[in-house]
Amino acid sequence: MNIPVKICITQTSSDVIKIELHDPAARIRFAEIEMTPHDFAMAITGLGYISSTATLDGLDKVGKIRVSEKRSKVCRDPECKYSREKCEAWLIEHAQEEGWEIQTYLGSKDSRVSTDDGAGVVLNYSVFRWEDHP
Repeated sequence: MNIPVKICITQTSSDVIKIELHDPAARIRFAEIEMTPHDFAMAITGLGYISSTATLDGLDKVGKIRVSEKRSKVCRDPECKYSREKCEAWLIEHAQEEGWEIQTYLGSKDSRVSTDDGAGVVLNYSVFRWEDHP
């Protein structure tokens, strides 16, 4: 399988070279490799098979497309009017849809709006999932 990837190479403050592989369609980082500056220099100048460590994550999503949709749900729990964290917990408990993951972050300006009657809060959030390329 050939997929487009983005590569990011950075140096951390602790003298570690970090190489990240990203799948832009799936919008995930699926590999992170760390190595010393010396080993990195040896690798890019032709010495093959330099030892390193890698962290892999989300390999089941590589080659797929991340699909996001917006949702709104009214929360009438009085604690939701004053606590973003309570609203986020409420969403997990009351708004989970099969086959979708909830993006529970509610810190943006329009993510929590009082209902017209003032008795609740409209929670504007997103859900996402990964689908095969069409």
